[in-house]
Amino acid sequence: RSRMMMAISEERRIELLMRKKPKSSFVEIKEILNLLRQGYNKSAYVAYMQLRRAKRKVITRPQYIYLTDQLGRHHGLHTARVVFDDMHRKHKACAHAFNTLLKVYADAGHPRKCRNLLDEMETRFVTPDATSYTILMQAWLQRDEMDEALSVYDEMVTAGVEPNSVTLEVLMKGFLAQKRYKAVLAVDESRHEYTGLYANTDALAVLIRANAALKNFDKVRESYERMLANFEEYRVWKVEEDARIAAEEEERALLAEKEAAAAAEALAQAAATGVVEHEDWESENSLEEVELPVEGRKPFYAKKKKQEERPPPLVSTIFGDVDDSELEEDFDALDDEETADEFYEDDDEGYEFDDEQDEESQSARKRKPKPEWPATVKLNDSGFVAMLEAFSGRPDEIRKVLTDVASSPVLQTVEVLNAAMLGFVDGEDLDGVRLIFDKIAEDDSEYPHLEVLKLKLRGFGALNDPEGVSQVHEAMINGNEKPDKYLMNLLVDAYRLLDRPTMAEQAFEELRGLGLKGNLGTYNILLQMYADRGAPDEAEEVLDRMTRRKLRGNTRSYNLLLQAYANAGDTDQLIPIFRRLYSSGVSANELTMGILLDTILEGGDDKRIDELKDEFDRMGVEWSEAMLEKAAKYYSSKPNPVDGLADLSERLALREDLQLKTLRPLLSALIASGNQTRAEIFVETLEEKYPDDEMYQQKIDEVLRTQLVEIQ
Repeated sequence: RSRMMMAISEERRIELLMRKKPKSSFVEIKEILNLLRQGYNKSAYVAYMQLRRAKRKVITRPQYIYLTDQLGRHHGLHTARVVFDDMHRKHKACAHAFNTLLKVYADAGHPRKCRNLLDEMETRFVTPDATSYTILMQAWLQRDEMDEALSVYDEMVTAGVEPNSVTLEVLMKGFLAQKRYKAVLAVDESRHEYTGLYANTDALAVLIRANAALKNFDKVRESYERMLANFEEYRVWKVEEDARIAAEEEERALLAEKEAAAAAEALAQAAATGVVEHEDWESENSLEEVELPVEGRKPFYAKKKKQEERPPPLVSTIFGDVDDSELEEDFDALDDEETADEFYEDDDEGYEFDDEQDEESQSARKRKPKPEWPATVKLNDSGFVAMLEAFSGRPDEIRKVLTDVASSPVLQTVEVLNAAMLGFVDGEDLDGVRLIFDKIAEDDSEYPHLEVLKLKLRGFGALNDPEGVSQVHEAMINGNEKPDKYLMNLLVDAYRLLDRPTMAEQAFEELRGLGLKGNLGTYNILLQMYADRGAPDEAEEVLDRMTRRKLRGNTRSYNLLLQAYANAGDTDQLIPIFRRLYSSGVSANELTMGILLDTILEGGDDKRIDELKDEFDRMGVEWSEAMLEKAAKYYSSKPNPVDGLADLSERLALREDLQLKTLRPLLSALIASGNQTRAEIFVETLEEKYPDDEMYQQKIDEVLRTQLVEIQ
């Protein structure tokens, strides 16, 4: 039988199941649901398609909603829409069904499909609820479209739908992703009714991160204490709940003992009188005389209750109770010409479907008492991770958080250990790094293997332990699990920190042999290694490898190449590399200008400095306040500072767009040079650029004239 099962495909097995006449009218949908629950998604899809062709209609609305969610996630948006449309041919439209399909679209990254589906709800006379709008907001935020998410929020408020705690939590996460920390706090103030003792841990984690970014550490501790209060409330509730469940189980056990004793007494009495009262399948509570057993034989006290015929256990034991002969007959039946539609044709005639069963089941669910612990309050490790990140580099605070984790009902996850490891590394606390190693050793099997390797690489790199890094390297190459690119980058970076370029290159090529091609981050780590060593030739070779493998360098790549030449003292190649950066379409940043200015100004070659200023003018590079401060400091150190400062001021005065605040260091240097006239000429030249612009003139008076008068 096992060989026969292996000989057919999963689709043929499902086809055989669908061709068999079921003993229960609900067997097919139950099969599909069980297939989904056990992870056989492809078989469930095939079974549903066959069930759909067979026109079986005994599917409740909750079952359709579950199918929409599961089949949509594993077999695409089209399948989800097919199941959704099937449901609405047989059931009334409801917001829950629409929200399920909305969630499938949102998770797949299709906010416009979500928008169209929300509009479709109105055409079907279904009013969108807070969950509908929240899902659409999440879909836009996955695309980093905060403005679109806010417009959906405004639409929800205009429609008279009150936002719930999840809606506002989504807004908080969106503002946090955009680093609009004050907006996060403003949303929190508007949702005070949701942020009491029972605030969701994820929301508190967002507050911790926002306040940490704003350096409001008192508020950080306040949110953290609120989270710990949640855990304490949960601990008290869990003890009471466990005690209640234990009492109920004990009561049921005592009741079962009493019933068993009563049944034994009744059977003994029946055996003595010769009359047995039993329940018959056809007629209940009937009295029937039973012939007493012959002495010496096993007594038969009463006729047992007929067992209701039910279909066999599904999925893993579809043919578990069928002998070989029956299985062979079923396989032969696959060759019959009768189709599944013809097989079930008689069952479909005259069938009418209504929603009474759904309504009854929903009302029954509503009558269930609510749990004492709020279902909306999720307890997880996100708050601990946020707290560890907020106090990164503060070993004492990190140890306190780890103590709280150990005493909380939340499991000590690898994310918590990772955040703690990074915090100890930032604080250069080697004892803390060893503490994390000890915690990993205690429950090594509890954590994902690759995540443990990542933790070890960070720790061994901080401890400057080449032997430990080599052990992880060997485990990655010879292990059963294929490493990911992030782990690959950590290994290469660990060798960089150990200043072992040969081992870094060897590890890179070995992992490429395992199918990991490396990404831009990997090559930037190699560039960083050669920049630190002042090896521009090797850095150029890495950039050439990137080009051959169709990887385009970013701003960081070129900054590292500039740094490699700067550390080698080769200033001749800096400006040509700067031109290469612009010609390749990569934008420069403040660090790029800082490397160029620092290196060339340190060289003291005025001709090369003028060449760099010409290049800045040609490319329209905006001089920042920090750049002007460096240039002004250089010229002020010269015996005759006026010429260089005057040249720079004349260049800037010709620019179209100027940030007046950035000119303060240059004006201060002109005044400090002792040439008051040059400073006056510079301010007057700026005033003459836009004589009719009152706002521009006002800014000059506020920013530059005020500074000129103060210094005078």
